[in-house]
Amino acid sequence: MNTDNDPFDTTQKLKSSPVPVLFIPLKDNEDKCNHCGTEYSKSLKYNQKYCKNCLFRYIQNITVNNKYLNVHLSTNNSQCIKHKTTRKDFYTTSIQEWCEYCSEILYFTQVVTRNIYCWHIFNVEHCELCNYRRLSIYQVSSGWVESTLNKKSILILYLPWWDSYSQCIVCYEELKYIYQESKSYCQKWCSHCFIVYNGCRYCLTTNMIFGITDQSQCKKCKRTSFIRIDITDRNYIIEEFLASIRIDNKNLHLIGNYKNRNTIGYPSGLYSFINKNLRLSLHKKTIKEIEEVKWIPYSQITDLKKIAEGGFSIIYKATWEGIDVAVKKLHDSQNISKYFLNELRSLYQCNDGNEWVIGCYGFTQDPITKEYMLILNYAEDSKVFIVRILYIEIFIVEICYYLNIGKLET
Repeated sequence: MNTDNDPFDTTQKLKSSPVPVLFIPLKDNEDKCNHCGTEYSKSLKYNQKYCKNCLFRYIQNITVNNKYLNVHLSTNNSQCIKHKTTRKDFYTTSIQEWCEYCSEILYFTQVVTRNIYCWHIFNVEHCELCNYRRLSIYQVSSGWVESTLNKKSILILYLPWWDSYSQCIVCYEELKYIYQESKSYCQKWCSHCFIVYNGCRYCLTTNMIFGITDQSQCKKCKRTSFIRIDITDRNYIIEEFLASIRIDNKNLHLIGNYKNRNTIGYPSGLYSFINKNLRLSLHKKTIKEIEEVKWIPYSQITDLKKIAEGGFSIIYKATWEGIDVAVKKLHDSQNISKYFLNELRSLYQCNDGNEWVIGCYGFTQDPITKEYMLILNYAEDSKVFIVRILYIEIFIVEICYYLNIGKLET
């Protein structure tokens, strides 16, 4: 597809590759290629990883001398068995000139990693750390798509670079692959912040999606990728709740407006703004407190001991991640409703910075009964806590020695 004159083309001087670029990893903390198992090599500058074996195959499959990648190459000044003369001090930006015997990758302009400390290389034709001259043709654009969780609009940023971060730029959690049948390793996501990174291996661009959607289209080549995040072991309403407390549309509009008001010449400026707004303004909590409300696999809950029962629930004392917790199993909660979502949101809001409210770590599900369970802070001293749980209005529970729910026992 010809995109030379497309005003929305993010990299107008580059053409989409006719074959996928498989030699660059999606996560920069990996040591071996996901496609052939070869150990990654590193660029001379910025330690950008790439697979020489897959690069060699890629060049063999390129038949037309077009510029598909923005890469800087040099020679290692050794006698080459392929070339008759030594290509001493040879320098080029054409990937077709790469030789497995005498070439070295200086750096890939389109590949963003945490190792890059001069971000101007993404803005200029050539930046010798740091001879910044002029803005490049790289352009960031944005749009809104429908969430498959709650049908609300979620922000998508069309980034003109290949994001190879291994950690979420908001919470620093390890990003997970979204595995597909093609095994192309071009999708990753943060299961905590619900941010999806969908890369196009034909253009080396990235769609950054702030929510869950079922597909995404490359802004340059128009290829559509299907996004299949497996959350079948969870409940849709739970996922909607988790998404709603982590991503606020007001903050997403701030990011969209920032993109429109500012010339984004380098990735760190945009990433810093996203981190600042989604980590501080949105959460208004420390990272430890942010992580308290999440989906917790039932297998992580051990040593359950029933200590009380009454009303609509059973209370257990249990262990999770080496600490004592209270587990509240909600009767007949297999088919939870939107009302439950509102109750959970109320509990979360009441718990926001209030030490006198029992803290909620997250949720899980009994694999046998399919009933849902709240994982709460285990209070041993005698205090008064306000808790709002499923089907019950705000009420006061007096805690004696353990949770002191003995008054609710039947």
